Amino acid sequence: MSRTMGLVLLVGLLAMPACSDDSNEKKDTSVADLSTVDSVKVDKSNTDAKQPDTNGGTKATVSGTARRTSATCPPTLDFMGTVCVSVRSSCADANSEVASATVANADLSLPREQDMSKKADWEVKDVPDGTWQIYGMLDDDGSGCGDLTKDDVYLTSCVEVTVTNGQDVTGVELKFDAKKP
Repeated sequence: MSRTMGLVLLVGLLAMPACSDDSNEKKDTSVADLSTVDSVKVDKSNTDAKQPDTNGGTKATVSGTARRTSATCPPTLDFMGTVCVSVRSSCADANSEVASATVANADLSLPREQDMSKKADWEVKDVPDGTWQIYGMLDDDGSGCGDLTKDDVYLTSCVEVTVTNGQDVTGVELKFDAKKP
């Protein structure tokens, strides 16, 4: 690689936005609107044998990645912790959960815009057929996946997925775009 090309790449990396620790930055203190959803299509290419669900069908695995956005800045903790993923019938109702999973020791220390490798791959097994809302958060302080606590990052809207005939759903991206004040 030429010196000029290397210099151009270095300047480009240095120009990327960073989390600021500007204490004058307006903090988002609003409550998440979990009534909004994004849709994801079912991946029908996987024909592995599945476990039957309680309705006589089969259960699927729903999987994807979790990242955070710069909207969660400035950092107060290290953005390393447990990613919690919940499959629910209602986005706003944690009691409607049908399946869940966690990813321990997830490193989301840089926002997606700065480092595409800072992500956590997750999968939730035994998801029955139906249309579901996927909710997620990063437990940054070790308090657990239950309630959001100060500095946890989370989704402001769920991602909707549909499982049909026990077929796996892959490629679901959870973008944690809010931080608990």
